Amino acid sequence: MSPLPRKTTESVAEEEGANPGDSDTGLPSDPEELIRAVLDHRGWTERSGQMRMVHAVGEALSQKSSSDIQVQAPVGTGKTMAYLLAALTRPGRIIVSTSTKGLQDQILESELPRLASDLKELYGYELTYSVMKGKGNYPCMKSLEALISGGPPVSEEDVLIELDPGEDLIAAAESARNIVSNAIAAGQLGQVDNENALKGFRFSDRRRLTALNPCSVRASSWWPDFVEDDDPNANALLAEHIESIARDDSCAYRAAYATALTSKIVVMNTSLVAAELTKSSFLGMWAKTPQLLVGASTLIIDEAHHAPAIFMEHMSVEINCDELIAACNSFAKGLNSWSESHAERANSLAQDVLALEDWMLENVRGSRDRRVPDKSRAGVLEQIQELRTSFLSVAVGVNAEITRQSPTETENAKDGERQSHKKRVSRALSEFYEDALDPLTEMCELLDKDERRVSQQNYGWMLHWDGWEEPEGDDD
Repeated sequence: MSPLPRKTTESVAEEEGANPGDSDTGLPSDPEELIRAVLDHRGWTERSGQMRMVHAVGEALSQKSSSDIQVQAPVGTGKTMAYLLAALTRPGRIIVSTSTKGLQDQILESELPRLASDLKELYGYELTYSVMKGKGNYPCMKSLEALISGGPPVSEEDVLIELDPGEDLIAAAESARNIVSNAIAAGQLGQVDNENALKGFRFSDRRRLTALNPCSVRASSWWPDFVEDDDPNANALLAEHIESIARDDSCAYRAAYATALTSKIVVMNTSLVAAELTKSSFLGMWAKTPQLLVGASTLIIDEAHHAPAIFMEHMSVEINCDELIAACNSFAKGLNSWSESHAERANSLAQDVLALEDWMLENVRGSRDRRVPDKSRAGVLEQIQELRTSFLSVAVGVNAEITRQSPTETENAKDGERQSHKKRVSRALSEFYEDALDPLTEMCELLDKDERRVSQQNYGWMLHWDGWEEPEGDDD
């Protein structure tokens, strides 16, 4: 559990007054007094382990500067109630992170509703809470509308917008749209994800509707143009704007995110927390948009033993040499019967990968923690850039050849088999970009940032933040 810094960016959205819970809540400021009142209200007896935990968490969260606490306790201690009540005595938004759906459901369906009832009856306090999931978990309203109306796809990935999708699928899309719209209107944002909106539908329809690509949620769709940085009413204007988004049924994801921004407690899975942290660190276009973590005061990571691996996955860029070689071989195989010369060049790329691996191994030899020394960072970047240039050269050559051979209608009619093969080559080229060129490009773009480093892992090479290092197996 960690109290987060109150303001970590220049965003108006993160000013003190913009967070729920900053005003006087009417709750006791002493966590032990609060939990005793709730236990007595339920007719439960105190447990010594739970009381010690509440005291320790309360002490950590009361520190003026950021302070962390790690708690390990057996099943039955009452950990969830302890950390929730301790955190509720502190102003600001509370993020509760879980790694499993079972615990998330327990907190949302059992712990929080009962706790909200307790606090309402004891203190007249209205506890607001919500769940936030990744964008892919919410139905895309624009895509559903396009499917229902027979309009064009929202994005190139929406290949399921067919000329004749069938009455059953259209009926399912209409039902999902109505469920989401009604849930948003009623403020029941926990019902707008795919799991709830598509419950009871045929499996085939569920699969096709959830495959619709969610439209992009851009910074411009969050930040009202009329809010200026120095506007003394910025917080009030932003709060009003966020409330309007929470009631807008044009985007289920945005409505859920806006609702979370106005909630005292937000339950998220640890993967989404890691993704939000990454977004907060590479602000760019998001520098002036509301963010769940940046504006929060307390982060609670339940099931924390899963966290290191999850955070490393989200905060790293990997170069897996075996996967790069496999991508080269697969690309060469796809080119072999179409162009022997291009296939040979693709095959030669695998040797370039092996050469890079040898060079990298030479640079970390003798290093206890397998880090590439800082003095070698420029050389690492140069080597990876050269490899990317070789990969890109082959890909551009294949693409140019495909474009040059664009057939006429007559040729299409005479040589359908050859054109079918060209489609397979195009598909192989697309996979090569995704599996090989994209990771290399991302590595090159990030390698020159001072806060990142390169290290050798069992499965390849990883670029990650100094603040997130995978723990050694014996150092729990």
